[in-house]
Amino acid sequence: MRYLKDDGTLGSVPEFTHKTLADDYADTLETDQRRGTWIDSAAGWTTVAEWADDWLDALDLSRTTEIQYRSLVTNHIRPCWGRTSLADITGLAVAAWRKQLATRYAPSTVTTTVEVLSDAADDKLIPANPIRPRRRGKRHANASSGLGRQSPS
Repeated sequence: MRYLKDDGTLGSVPEFTHKTLADDYADTLETDQRRGTWIDSAAGWTTVAEWADDWLDALDLSRTTEIQYRSLVTNHIRPCWGRTSLADITGLAVAAWRKQLATRYAPSTVTTTVEVLSDAADDKLIPANPIRPRRRGKRHANASSGLGRQSPS
């Protein structure tokens, strides 16, 4: 089955075993395209390195922030994730990577690095961002600041 992609080129989906299945898929695809919710599955094959090149070129930030982000991509993100396709990023792998980074770098560096990687997953190249905030384990907020979870009274 062939379909028109957002950029005007043709995409295709591997062979269907029944015409009904292909027709149903085509109907769903057209509906999602009209709603603006459709994501081309081929976009998920984009590697983190390819995404990073485009993302860095599109930054419109202060010079110091751009330098910081380029450094994080070069020193932390590309070495670990550069060859990984966006669709292959998992929350579990990112959590393990975050933990590893935390043994060597300041919390602010770790947080910003993970947030930069999370931007890749938010660029509508994959259906959902697998990078979620940690909900289990050590608390990072100071309870007295009002940011931590309150104990029941």
